Amino acid sequence: MNVSRIILLVILIIFFDANSQTKQDLEKQKSQILNDIKKIELKLAENSNQKKLIIFNAEDINYKIKLQQNLINNINSQLNLIINEIDINENRLADLKKRELTLKDELSKMLLSAYKKKSNINKLMFIFSSSSFQQAYKRIQYFKQYANFQNKTLSKIKVTTEEINNVIIVLDSQKTNKKQLIDENEEIKRDLSIEYDTLNNLIDEVNKNQKKYSSEIKQKQRLSKEIDRKIEKLIKEALAKSKSKDEGF
Repeated sequence: MNVSRIILLVILIIFFDANSQTKQDLEKQKSQILNDIKKIELKLAENSNQKKLIIFNAEDINYKIKLQQNLINNINSQLNLIINEIDINENRLADLKKRELTLKDELSKMLLSAYKKKSNINKLMFIFSSSSFQQAYKRIQYFKQYANFQNKTLSKIKVTTEEINNVIIVLDSQKTNKKQLIDENEEIKRDLSIEYDTLNNLIDEVNKNQKKYSSEIKQKQRLSKEIDRKIEKLIKEALAKSKSKDEGF
């Protein structure tokens, strides 16, 4: 074996060692990429599970919001009934006051009201001016009956007025309580809405992560395929060099 053949053999050995080292590096890179892909796939799976949980919670919160709104609507309906009842009683009270004023006005215009404001002498003159004892007796009875009717009517108006006022007081208390309940439930609904919006923002973030992880996986897969092509190319080059060496000897 002459010197030139020895030199050529050394060059070929060095070349194949270099190629072998490059192939090893590529395979190492591919192994790292595959590990990266597995890690990203785990993140993607965790992200998907997180998304399912967030969606479940968001649906639960949304259901609670609807229940709160139904409750608020129901309390509002009760409040409207109470307000309507207050209006009815206030109208009744106003009617009673008008009736009382009308009755007093009528009484003031009648002879009995005018007579009661005069002296006892005038009363006696009115009675004894009767044409007969029977007429005088009837006049006396009339005064008594009308006075009793007046007192009973005014007393009844007073009692009814007090009863209606008490009813209005109770209704006003109920009205205040219903308004307070509505405010409390509106606050609960606002808190739920804030929580719902927060969960929706989390869903948007999770969706972005899903896109990011899917994109990273595709990118890693492209790199893996590119490394496969490079390794395949090196193998072909090594085979071609080996064949050329064999033909040279």
